[in-house]
Amino acid sequence: SYEEAIICFDKVLQLNEKNEYAWRGKGFSEQALEKWEEAVYCFEKAIQINENDLYSLNSKGVCLQMLQKYDQALACFDKVLKLNEKDV
Repeated sequence: SYEEAIICFDKVLQLNEKNEYAWRGKGFSEQALEKWEEAVYCFEKAIQINENDLYSLNSKGVCLQMLQKYDQALACFDKVLKLNEKDV
């Protein structure tokens, strides 16, 4: 379950709080549970570790959109497009 995944990611983060994959995975789990604020926090932590993390940037944008924070969501999507110009 997503709740169990969050517990596992928290254990990883206790050992290494700089693990961007654990922050991203926890963010995906929070997002799946529609815990938008918590997911945004996790994606922000992943982005602090790797500012070019397209998955976290895009997912953060989706969560911000769900929170009706459209300007902030658009900024995330713009950054994804800028970082990923070759695939657009």
